[in-house]
Amino acid sequence: MKGTVLLLLLLVAIAPRTASARVGESPQDLQQRYGPPLSSADLPDLLGVMCRQYQKLDFLVTVYFHNGRSVFELFAKRGLSPDQAQQVVTLVATHPVASLSPAEENQLRHSTGITSRNEIFWTWTTQTAPPVPVNAAYNPDECTLTFFSDPAMYAQIQQALASAPPAALRPLSSRPE
Repeated sequence: MKGTVLLLLLLVAIAPRTASARVGESPQDLQQRYGPPLSSADLPDLLGVMCRQYQKLDFLVTVYFHNGRSVFELFAKRGLSPDQAQQVVTLVATHPVASLSPAEENQLRHSTGITSRNEIFWTWTTQTAPPVPVNAAYNPDECTLTFFSDPAMYAQIQQALASAPPAALRPLSSRPE
């Protein structure tokens, strides 16, 4: 209970800085939000894709940029529970989010290449101009929460990560010990 209250206070504290659009921001925007990156690397298999990792409170934030804009943001925290992930999604979206229907979930799994059946998905459309559809996927095995707007780019990045030898390109583990 104490941990949940602490997480909620933490999320409320960072929400004003994170609740506006995340996906689509520049490296400069994210450096202003999170501070200097802990690491930075290019994905050699994908022209124009860069990865940067940041630390924000208890979260390791891994961001993939394509042509200078974030396209995929992964938040990792040891012991991140489904309820905590839902709270983060609700704060980031700043308006109602929806769970996907089985058909929508299958379509998203197919377009992203996600084969595991453990993920929990949410979706919403930003209130920006133009509106952008955003998806969130929580993976309980990895204790990660990922935000992305382009399922095809998400799939391409995941494929590049699977074939990339440098460990710096992969998010640091957040699994419980």
